[in-house]
Amino acid sequence: MKPDDFESELQGHAMRSIPESWREEILTAALARKPASPKKDWLKSVQMELVTLFAPNRWSWGAVAAAWAVILFLQTSSSEPSRRTTAKAFETQQTAIHFDEQRKLLVEILNDSPAQAADRPKLKRPELRGQCNRELIFA
Repeated sequence: MKPDDFESELQGHAMRSIPESWREEILTAALARKPASPKKDWLKSVQMELVTLFAPNRWSWGAVAAAWAVILFLQTSSSEPSRRTTAKAFETQQTAIHFDEQRKLLVEILNDSPAQAADRPKLKRPELRGQCNRELIFA
């Protein structure tokens, strides 16, 4: 039997209506399967996205996670201080040296005798820009 013959034979039959009891059963079953809340749909969609991301490459992602675990273990278990720690200690040492030098200079300045202060040249107080221009114009 060819498909065209089958279709023409079906067209010759009269369509029967669905019994009312079947319709009610189908509708109640469909309503029972309807999701209760949109939150579950959102969670399910996120779950499906994660599954599609990780499922094809499950072994690859596992290998990457294992590699990171090994790296973190080796980093935390190393007894040798890292370059960053050594550099920070050096900076701290240099800062301490600079503070000592500044403290010595401050002591020298505060313990200055009045005779030494008189020997120093006095600094001229900076003037306003307008006053300097007047002196040049009227000179």
